[in-house]
Amino acid sequence: PMPANSPQVKDEDIKTIVQWVLSL
Repeated sequence: PMPANSPQVKDEDIKTIVQWVLSL
């Protein structure tokens, strides 16, 4: 679902990933 080799990570992406992890 999320790319592990992402060179640039935005704050919005971090929030999205956090919500995605919490939703597991």
